[in-house]
Amino acid sequence: MLCLEAAAFFLAATLGCGGNVLAQTTKPESPKLEKVQKTHAESLLGQPVLDAKRQTIGHVVDVLIDTEGKPHAAVIEFAGFLGVGDRKVAVAWKALHFGLEDDRIVISVALDVAALRAMPEYDTSAKSVPVAAPAHAAPGPAKSPPAKSP
Repeated sequence: MLCLEAAAFFLAATLGCGGNVLAQTTKPESPKLEKVQKTHAESLLGQPVLDAKRQTIGHVVDVLIDTEGKPHAAVIEFAGFLGVGDRKVAVAWKALHFGLEDDRIVISVALDVAALRAMPEYDTSAKSVPVAAPAHAAPGPAKSPPAKSP
């Protein structure tokens, strides 16, 4: 009877019920090598941001990530005169346009620059921050009117 109890204990221990005598480990997957043109891999931080007239209005100094791990906003620093009066404003990711020009990343903003400069300043210590976003969502596909019931 004692042998049967010892066998049951050994079996439970090896199956993980009484400890990890035979703990299994999984080998991590090897990464796949991809080649990306340098232009596409440049950092966004420090990149100039242009207005509709193609004038530099500031630089990206931070990117705010949402709870799903996706970019939600970029913090743009608007330069003052000789470094005096610099302001940081969070701008919604959907208000930014990204492109390539002469092997460089071009970032432009689709919002009124004067209104952006008037937005509340980005506060790094705040738990939530105001984000400048387009007033109207981009038009989506046309929807058919609901069917009338008989």
